[in-house]
Parts: sequence; structure tokens; C-alpha cells
Amino acid sequence: GGTGGEIGPAQRFTISGCKHDVVGPIIRGEFVLAGSNHGKPAYKKESGSNELVVMIYFWDNRDGEANAGWWIGPQIGGNMVWGHHPSQNTATPPLTGWQAPHSAPADPTIVVTVQGTRLAAMGGMQQQPQVQQHTKQQQQQPQQQWQQQQQ
Repeated sequence: GGTGGEIGPAQRFTISGCKHDVVGPIIRGEFVLAGSNHGKPAYKKESGSNELVVMIYFWDNRDGEANAGWWIGPQIGGNMVWGHHPSQNTATPPLTGWQAPHSAPADPTIVVTVQGTRLAAMGGMQQQPQVQQHTKQQQQQPQQQWQQQQQ
């Protein structure tokens, strides 16, 4: 589809934009890979200790099409959500087309940016920085997943 791409293998990305006064500050920020849900990666916002926990995760259509897609909320599968993207066919979160609040129409100002690949959408140059990132962060990765499973 012409949705403008998805995050891909990046383990870190930033959300910017959002016209909504309440939801905007909650969802804006840096996210890092944090486990998975329904077979696709999940991400957690890096935040201060007094800030809300913000997760991005995928939910399949087991609860109906309206509940499927990518969600932004305080916990995976929770009742409270701040943002939604109805796409079910991307392996990772889409870069554009997010709804926040989740009941609103898509907000074109919400943009997901992969670190170090600001020009990726235009030039398709994203291969290199991501490969380097991969090797740097690989050490922590298995441990994080292990912690997820222990909980």
C-alpha cells in the first residue's frame, strides 16, 4: 500500500507531531524495542520515572477487525489506548497514518522517524546505519527478551 513505509529492523525510533493537546505529549518521544506481541515486535517509550509508560504493540484480529492493528497505550492489550494504526500487513509499525486519539481520523502530522535515517524515506539509504546499530545493541537484546518472559 502507499502508506509510506514502516520502521523495519530498527530497534529505536522517534514519534513526533500530533495535533492533540493531551495525547500529543504522551506519544511523542523515543521508543526502543521491548519484546513482542502477537508475533510482531513491541516497543516502549524511554521516559522519566514520573512519566507514563507508553507501549506500541500489534494486536491481531482475534477480537475483530476494529481491534486489530498497531496500538499505542500504557500496557499491551490494555483497555486504555492513545493511538491506533489499522494496518495489519506491516511487520513493524508504519511511519505515517496514525490516529491519535485512536477514535479520531488519521493525523498527518504524526510522523515516525527511525534514528540516523532521517532521509530514508526519500533516498532508501537506510541499510547502512541500521546494520551498525544492530551489532552495537545486540548484547542487550536477548537479555531483554528473557526478562519479558520472566514477568
